[in-house]
Amino acid sequence: MTDQQNTGGTGPDQEPQQDPGQQDDDAQQDPGTDAQDQTGDKPPDDVKELRAALASMRKERVALQRQLDDLQRQSMSDAEKAIAEAREQGRTEAATEAGKRIAAAEFRTAAAGKLSDPDAALEMLDLSRFIGDDGEPDRDAIKQAVERLTPAAAPASPKVPAGPRDTQPETDFIRSRLAGRRG
Repeated sequence: MTDQQNTGGTGPDQEPQQDPGQQDDDAQQDPGTDAQDQTGDKPPDDVKELRAALASMRKERVALQRQLDDLQRQSMSDAEKAIAEAREQGRTEAATEAGKRIAAAEFRTAAAGKLSDPDAALEMLDLSRFIGDDGEPDRDAIKQAVERLTPAAAPASPKVPAGPRDTQPETDFIRSRLAGRRG
């Protein structure tokens, strides 16, 4: 086996290959976490245990991937390290920009019907506050911001009754004169 094959096909000009299921695991949330919401029943305890085990395995895999990346960086030359660092910065910036767009869309959705002009409110907000370390928007923080921006409901003004709606009495002077001319 060559050195490239041992490192998973990484060389100075290649990015580390990801596990085929790695991107899917990271992009998707834990499937079935809202099983209680969909069926109304609580999932059995063994399902909860399996979900917990899956979550811990994912964390362990991420930690091992970081260790592997660190070891690969140690064996790189200065130029390779600079290239890898530039790539990482590019990925981070791209994820941040994409996260801002998603956060803006989430804000518009949360503000629909609550704010008269969500786009004007977006201009005043720093959307990077609503983006987590993973590049995903924090929906709870967005909802809280919309709630803070939503004006408090004004107390209802007392309603004055419109008054009687029946016809005017025949003793009205103008109506009686008009009726007298017709007849």
